[in-house]
Amino acid sequence: MTVDGKVKSLEIYNMAGQKVKNSVDNTVATDGLSKGLYIIKTNNEKGETQSSKLVVN
Repeated sequence: MTVDGKVKSLEIYNMAGQKVKNSVDNTVATDGLSKGLYIIKTNNEKGETQSSKLVVN
């Protein structure tokens, strides 16, 4: 995934829409997440939001 500008926050949601991880850094660890499909949402310094699929194996 490519994000325009500096990342302010990252959030990971499960398929039920529950937030399971977040970070205010450019990285977020997937430790503790079960195998499966997640949505990763990024917010940049311009206030723009992008969402992508994340597969944890």
